Amino acid sequence: MRSGRRRPFGILLLIAAVLAIAAALLLPNDRSRLGADAFAAVPIELLVLIIALAVVPGVLRPLIRWGAAILLAIVLIVKLADMAAFEAMARPFNPVLDAHLLNAVWDLAVGTLGQAAAVGLTISVVLLLVSIIVLSGFLVGITASGVRRHRLAAVIVAGALLLIGWQMPKLYPAFQGLHFLTASTSGLMQRHATSLAASLKDLEEFDREASNDPAADIEDDMLMSRLGGRDVLLFFVESYGRTVLDNPLYAPSIRPLLAQLDQTVDDQGLHAASGFLTSPVSGGQSWLGHASTLAGLWVDNQRRYNSMLVKNRQTLIDDFNRAGYRTVAVMPAITMAWPEGTALGYDMVYDERNLGYEGLPFNWVTMPDQYTLSALDRFERLADRDQPLFAEVALISSHAPWTPIPRVIDWDAVGDGSIFSEQARDGATPQEVWADPERVRTQFRLSIEYALANLDSYIAERLADEFVLIILGDHQPARIITGETDNRDVPIHIISDDAQIVSDLAAALGFTAGMTPPDDAVAERMSVFRGRVVETLSSPPGTVNDGVAGTRSVGPT
Repeated sequence: MRSGRRRPFGILLLIAAVLAIAAALLLPNDRSRLGADAFAAVPIELLVLIIALAVVPGVLRPLIRWGAAILLAIVLIVKLADMAAFEAMARPFNPVLDAHLLNAVWDLAVGTLGQAAAVGLTISVVLLLVSIIVLSGFLVGITASGVRRHRLAAVIVAGALLLIGWQMPKLYPAFQGLHFLTASTSGLMQRHATSLAASLKDLEEFDREASNDPAADIEDDMLMSRLGGRDVLLFFVESYGRTVLDNPLYAPSIRPLLAQLDQTVDDQGLHAASGFLTSPVSGGQSWLGHASTLAGLWVDNQRRYNSMLVKNRQTLIDDFNRAGYRTVAVMPAITMAWPEGTALGYDMVYDERNLGYEGLPFNWVTMPDQYTLSALDRFERLADRDQPLFAEVALISSHAPWTPIPRVIDWDAVGDGSIFSEQARDGATPQEVWADPERVRTQFRLSIEYALANLDSYIAERLADEFVLIILGDHQPARIITGETDNRDVPIHIISDDAQIVSDLAAALGFTAGMTPPDDAVAERMSVFRGRVVETLSSPPGTVNDGVAGTRSVGPT
């Protein structure tokens, strides 16, 4: 009697285990594809497993069981990692390229949630991984036991499903649209394996690309000669992506600010051109966008970045050094030693430790952009020097968690930054903001509004001399901001007192006059920037290489 009562429970448990394994195998690796239709199929891998457990001799059955359990756990972990990577970087997870991001994820979690919550989140992730491993073993174990007890029925059902799914669309035209069998998980894991192999092989191709230096044949006395000794300021604006101009959540607020910048440029007697470039990354890893722009290489992963440093690839920094410029990096987000700065060859690196900021941080953001630019002026632009200046500046106030939002103040009141402490205490906490996705998007928009308002004020009140200013987004923000898009374009603006320089750079890069790029503007990779700029600024005025793909002529801006 006891055995009879257990039998229905055992069958239900077997069915539940089989359905759970099927759900795990059918689970998409991208949250955007989650839906009931994603689970409306039968995974071929499950049917093959059932048949293998039924027909393989007993001595091999434990190997099949434990091998399947391990593979199921790996599949689930990979899919969850992919989901997180798609949300943050709009691409699947790649352990070869992404292992180094663990420290960055920890820092962001601490800045967004606080250290206690970050520790709790880390423990939760570890427990989740352990649970997946244990659950996978349990589900496969239940399935193996059930198949052993109902071997004939298991083979008949699994074999029939395979046969029907394979032959029915061929035999009966009415069923040609019926494809209820899928091997999506096998395909996914094969793509991951191929991606890992390609990531390693990619380094060989990168070495070949890095050997081609666009500035190598330019004589020192011609290099950057068009500038006439003008300072060149390259400002990277954090998370300033094309979405701020295309997405209706942000465009109605951001486009008027660019129109205001247009007016400021005109009022100051300056000239501007704008367009888009495609960043190698999305949602994070800003340094890869910086590196692609500076080196003239497509640096879309950490291995390429490391290789670039090891190979001592020449960059815009070297070009300006060779042209007699003083080169500096202003990196307020860097809080520890940064050996890459030495490897890249800057004359001076300013980071969080030596920028002299005495105010409170804005959560993860160490200091507001206005202080960063004020420090740039105090330490470099307005200081006595006998060399023109090339400055790469990271403006980070639009970095997550986007709270609190700074406010632009009188430049004479900035001082040591302590005046910003009151602003740093304002606003909601990151925990409050990130509890509501709509609020996150609002805070992001406000941070971009601040970034542009600060730049407008800087151009109007601080840039009275001869200069070339390049304002460039580093990457698109994460999907929570952009929605479901794979677009990685970022706006770029070139501003100068010299109309011909702006016109020639615009022609070389395919940009148009003004501060707002046209909606149909086509973006090229960031990696084209260095070669086009060096060639243009080292050539006689009005000379533009018509053979460069994507260039077009523009009149004086």
